Order: sequence, then structure tokens, then C-alpha cells
Amino acid sequence: MTKEIVQIIGNGDPGGGTTAVLTLAILLHDAGHRPVIVSQRGSYLLREAGRHGIDAHGMDFSSRGGAIANCRALAAFIRQRGPAVVHAHGNRAGLPVALAMKLLGRAHRPRFVYTVHGFHFLTKKIGAYQLARIAEKFAIGAADWTNFVSDGDAHIARSQRLVADLASTGVIHNAVLSQDFPAGAPGSTGPGIAFIGRLTHQKNPLILVDIAAALRPLAPPIHVIGGGELEPVLRDRVRTEGMSGQFVFHGQQHRADALRIAATCTLLLLPSRWEGHPITVIEAMHMGLPVVASDISGTREIVDQDGTGYLVRADDAAGYAAAIRQVLVEPGLARRLGERGRDVANERFSAQRMLGANLAAYRITSQGTGTHAASCVV
Repeated sequence: MTKEIVQIIGNGDPGGGTTAVLTLAILLHDAGHRPVIVSQRGSYLLREAGRHGIDAHGMDFSSRGGAIANCRALAAFIRQRGPAVVHAHGNRAGLPVALAMKLLGRAHRPRFVYTVHGFHFLTKKIGAYQLARIAEKFAIGAADWTNFVSDGDAHIARSQRLVADLASTGVIHNAVLSQDFPAGAPGSTGPGIAFIGRLTHQKNPLILVDIAAALRPLAPPIHVIGGGELEPVLRDRVRTEGMSGQFVFHGQQHRADALRIAATCTLLLLPSRWEGHPITVIEAMHMGLPVVASDISGTREIVDQDGTGYLVRADDAAGYAAAIRQVLVEPGLARRLGERGRDVANERFSAQRMLGANLAAYRITSQGTGTHAASCVV
């Protein structure tokens, strides 16, 4: 009988990591494997997994201090289920899984694969920085194979000396399922700008007000899709600057609803300060939306400057505005960027390519779709 492949992620809220895990689980399921998802109890991801007929189990990953308790629970779960592979995504899952593998011992543990979805510790203060760096190094060291979602993350891992054996690592880019996207041409209801992401320091949402000011006299609607701790601050700035009629706050949305809103816009704006390999950009390109994004590691591996969109210094509001203005006032340019983006997304970031690469990392052969394991692991 085919053994299970367990996918574990600590944060099951809508977002890039969650989308990556769900996409991979669906691909594994459709290829004849037995994926199981473990994530935050009661989360969006568990509900979506159930909707797709994928076995799902909840745990409490809400506190990083619970890693010890979670490692014991995960070790018991793994002993009971006897999976072929345990694949942890992000350090909130990676640390307790790595500890669980130590409890199980080499003779009784399954293959452990760890995917880094961006190194967030680089922006932390010194104490938290050191602890988070140690946690990442421990998870990578415990894994039989470590995936990085971008060449930039692989470079960080090497420069930070987090990797002892480069032969047990590789880069597997994110991908999404093409059937997820709404039908119809982008920008069908007007020259809107879509921002999709958590309203946190990483995603840099407060710069949206400065970009809107730099765009004047143009005043395209700006659709803010997402929630987070900076939402009250952003709303207050929008009111103070007299832009309440220009900004549309949608809050956190189910992924399908977020994509439907984005599809009514002319372009995607992502001014993040750092990213791993942002799935939102890949989704926009699949939908034919030009992308204006920050010129940072990960994102620059997806967006072709002047080919599928524009890359701007992360805090350059005037630079974002200039790129956005060019796309909004030249419909032909927007169409060309969008068409090229769709071609690039289909070519570089296909779901089957991602599946084959992960199966190679698992050392498992595909069972029913003819997918070849040799893919984009490098």
C-alpha cells in the first residue's frame, strides 16, 4: 500500500506558504499518492484540505514556545501513521519536526524534507535574530533534504553558514494550479491597482499612501486585499490624506475571492521589504496582470524587468508611481506585459514541474500522471 506523505505548516491562514502546501498536496493526491496536511487547528488550510478530499489534522502552532510539546505530539503522530515522508514548511513547523525526528531516532524516522519559505530572521533584533538563526540551522541540519524556494534564499543559507552539506539542498520554485484563476480579461472593470498580502511590516503597506500621492492627478482605485496589525494605521493615513474614496479595503479574503478582485484590476502592486518567492506575483502573471514590485531577492527571480512588469527599490514611492503610471496610461503596454507574464508563468512556474521536483526530493516516483521526477531541483 502507498505510504502517506505528510505536509506540515504552522500557519494555516491564507497566504503564500499555505497556497504552496495546498497546491502540492492536491498535486500529490491527483498523482495517486496519499498526502496528509497538518496545520494550525481550525485554520483555513485544514478546511480547504477537507474540501479537496485530503486528510487533514490540526495542532496548536500559535506559540513558538510550544515547539517542545509539539515535537512530542508530532513524534507520536509519525509513529502511529508511519509515513514515507514528512515535509515541513517554514520554521514554525520545521523546528518541532526536527526535534521530533531526534526523538524518533535514525532507525525509526521517515525521510524528512524541509522547505524554507524565506528567511525572516534577518530583520529581527539581535536576540531574536540569534535564536531564529539557530532554529533555522537546526531544522536544516536535521533534514535529509532542504528545499529553498528561490536562489536568493539558497545564497543566504550559504552566506549565513546554515548549510553543512550543499549536496542535500536544492531550489524548487513555487507554482500554482492554473484552474484556480477566474475567467475573463484583467482590468475588465477599470484601471485598478491590486495589493494582496498581510498588512505587516514585511509587506510594506503604508507606502501605498505615498504611492497614491505621487500618482496624482491620477487617482486609480487601490484594492487592499488582506488584513493585519498595520490595517488601523493604514486606514488612518488614508483618511488623513483625504484618499478614502480611492482606497477599497477588502480585508482578509478566501484565495479564490482575492483572485477575483485582483482580476478586475489592471496591475498587481507588491512593495514588500523581503520575500522568499512570492506566489502572489506568480498568480498575477498567470492571470495576465502586469506586476510592479520591489526589486528584492525572490521577486526579481520571477518578474522580468520591462518584460512582465517593473522592479523598483523597496521604499521608492516615486519609482512605483512612475511605473504604475506608465502601465495605466498605455493599454497596449499593459496587454503586452500581461501576455508575456502569462507565458513566463506557464513556462517557468508550472505545477507539474514543482511536483516532479518535490517527488525527486522525496525519492518517490510519480504514480499515474507520467510526471518525471527529474525537474527543477538543483
